[in-house]
Amino acid sequence: MSWVRTTAIVSYVFACVWASIAAAHAGALLAPADHNRVVRQIDTHPMVFFVAKGPADSCGAGCDRWIAAEGTLTPGTAQRFQDFLATSPRQSLPVFFQSRGGNVGEAFQIGRTLRKFRMTAGIGRTVTERCRVFSTKDEACQRLISSGGDVKARLNLGQGQCHSACVYAFIGASRRHVASGAMLGVHASRIDPNSKQQVQASVDARPPGAVNLRWGLQLYLGLLGVDPQLEQAASKVDTRRIYILSRDEIARFGIETNGSYESQWFPYQDGKRVGLLKSVANQTGSGDGALVSLECAGFFGLQLSYVRMLTDDDLKYRPNISFGLAGGAEQRALVMVHSGVVSASSVVPVRSVERAAEGPTIAVVERSPAADRKSETITATTRDLPAALTKLMRLCPEPDSGRPAR
Repeated sequence: MSWVRTTAIVSYVFACVWASIAAAHAGALLAPADHNRVVRQIDTHPMVFFVAKGPADSCGAGCDRWIAAEGTLTPGTAQRFQDFLATSPRQSLPVFFQSRGGNVGEAFQIGRTLRKFRMTAGIGRTVTERCRVFSTKDEACQRLISSGGDVKARLNLGQGQCHSACVYAFIGASRRHVASGAMLGVHASRIDPNSKQQVQASVDARPPGAVNLRWGLQLYLGLLGVDPQLEQAASKVDTRRIYILSRDEIARFGIETNGSYESQWFPYQDGKRVGLLKSVANQTGSGDGALVSLECAGFFGLQLSYVRMLTDDDLKYRPNISFGLAGGAEQRALVMVHSGVVSASSVVPVRSVERAAEGPTIAVVERSPAADRKSETITATTRDLPAALTKLMRLCPEPDSGRPAR
């Protein structure tokens, strides 16, 4: 039996099994037997990156070349990806992930790189033609990849998988698509000390120091325009299992970019810090995200904060940022830039926040000192803020007492 015919039969059988698993378990915890069958389909070698070339429209309308990201995220993967993208034309190609996950810190750095170049990403299985990308014995294939040549392949979107840390890499893209049939799986994260440092470097606008890892994951999600509550959902799943997100959950968490997106206000705690957090995706629909938060500030009221990642162009300018609250004058914020993140904060009386909650939105206005750059306004709706604010005020400690306010 020819190699081509054997491959076709195996692919057909796999597709049938895959369809039954995907239909039965989308939006549910995979049973142990299905979990084992699913992860066996993903290569365990360290992730490789190569340019794949398929038929016309393989990766979308007018797209026949893409970057395949296949394998496990291991130490050094993020640096290899940055080196791979050093050839600028590659930065315009979409990236398709097929990975069971791996090192969370590496995923964060890949996500930041994707966002830096405003790249597009999807989930898809790249099936190469006579090129064994993980085999050192296939010298011709290895030479082709090393030279940056195109590897002939087919892109199977319906059999794509991206689990665990892979999800954190994938959501870094400015434009994200999860095809019907593809599996996106989450579970609680295990982070080693090195990953902890990478997590902090990716999300923390404060000076270096201790960081609550769950809080770091939530910040990262929110900054990329994804609902931080995805981390809460994942944290409930044992690390030895995988929860496959349903299409409704993918939409609810803002994992796909389909225009503007906004999460609900939800409570968070980072050590003694207690507050409410909301993720707002850029109204242009580019997937660029920002975080708006309200945090207990003792006698002075509540600290209103805004955080977003900076583009290379943004880094040239330090924006002036102010907050617009319903029923009040625009309020200037204290602005800091640290590790590629801009943050702005201002302490606001509780009553002013309560009045703002009665209005439709809280506005954040960014004004660039550059004459050729327009000001930008990002709005955070307040429809669920009154109830969340009531709960927060019960948790805010009284000044100097350490006890809840009421």
